[in-house]
Amino acid sequence: MIKQLTKTFEHISQFIPGFYKLLNPYYSHMTKQEVKLAGITKRDHVLIIGAGPLPLTAYNIHHLTSAKITLLDNDKHCIKPAKRFVHKHNLNNAIFVECKDGLDVDIDGYSVVFVANQVCPKHDVLDALLKQAKPSTRIIVRTNQHDAVNIEPYHFVHHKRKATHKTCLYVT
Repeated sequence: MIKQLTKTFEHISQFIPGFYKLLNPYYSHMTKQEVKLAGITKRDHVLIIGAGPLPLTAYNIHHLTSAKITLLDNDKHCIKPAKRFVHKHNLNNAIFVECKDGLDVDIDGYSVVFVANQVCPKHDVLDALLKQAKPSTRIIVRTNQHDAVNIEPYHFVHHKRKATHKTCLYVT
């Protein structure tokens, strides 16, 4: 229910100028914790799987770190609004958007891989990422209470939110 509501708000935001500012506080605090958890810096190249139509996580990561970011989503309806958001905020040289499934991605060249809460099947995506990750790759996974991710994380941070219960860090 909350995932669907989040997705609906993110889609609505493309039609109401400035609406993202109402949603951003939800993401910004959580993203700040996740950046600290993974030690993301401007030297990192971050891949975000499950970008959605309103890439606030990427927006916040970039503003906190100046890291280069690539966004992926397998929903073609999310790509155009995500690209518009990136363009509107003059981030075309820092944030790149592609339509691709998280199960089919090659993570070579990325130092940090971020798996959004909406990604499904999350366990399969995480398993595929861990199999191909090079040493010291950091994988961040947002989870909710109903996710069936049975791989023990290196570290995690709890969130006081219904939609995102905790963020897990996996280091290869």
